[in-house]
Amino acid sequence: MVKQEWKEIMKSVKGLKDDLRLQSHLLTMEAKDEWVSLEEKSEKLKNRLGHAWDAIEDVSEDVWDANKHVFHELQEGFQKLKRTLKD
Repeated sequence: MVKQEWKEIMKSVKGLKDDLRLQSHLLTMEAKDEWVSLEEKSEKLKNRLGHAWDAIEDVSEDVWDANKHVFHELQEGFQKLKRTLKD
C-alpha cells in the first residue's frame, strides 16, 4: 500500500514536471527559481530512494514515513507553479 501511494505521488509529480517543462518559457524569473529548487529536491530524493525502494521491501514503510513530507512538498510546489501559468 505504501509503495502504491509513493508511485501515485511520483507519477503526479512527474506529470506536473513534464507539463511545466513544456511551458517553462512562460514562467517569471521568480517562478523559474522555484522550478530549479524543486527540480533539485526532486533529483536528490530520486537518487536517495531510487534503488533502495525496490531492493528493500521490508523497510518501505519506514522510508515512506521519513520522506513523505518531501514527496508532498514537491507535488504541492509543482502544482503551485502550474497554477501561476494559468493566472
